[in-house]
Amino acid sequence: MSTVSIQDPKTTAEPADDDAFGRAPSESQPTNSERLEHWASYNLTLIRWGVTVNLGNYESARLDCEAILTAEHNPSETLALLQMWVREHAPVGRDDWQDLLALQRQQRAEVADLESKVRQAREQWETVRSFMARHDIPLPATLLDELPF
Repeated sequence: MSTVSIQDPKTTAEPADDDAFGRAPSESQPTNSERLEHWASYNLTLIRWGVTVNLGNYESARLDCEAILTAEHNPSETLALLQMWVREHAPVGRDDWQDLLALQRQQRAEVADLESKVRQAREQWETVRSFMARHDIPLPATLLDELPF
């Protein structure tokens, strides 16, 4: 059997003249967002955003969108645009479909309620009109012009 020994080399570190951002070491260090923005502006060339939607019945659909970045593009703004486009064009998932059906039922109930109120208003108007006609009370023309029915 042979043994291998590894010795720890001694190194000395000297301060660099400036860091990757072109700052002298005495200046404050960049924040993580500044580092990310710097890295993104020099390294990102392609951004992709996508979503997978559960369609139900063990089916799903995926929609991806990607953008090629040039130097004048801001990666954060481009990503926001991709997210907005995917949100507008993504297929409706099972959960979203159930929400849409519930909203449709609610709106149909509201329409039925409004139609009922219109029927009641017409019945009340007919009652008032017939009362006035029986007692020979003339109806003002402006009143008849302002009625919605």
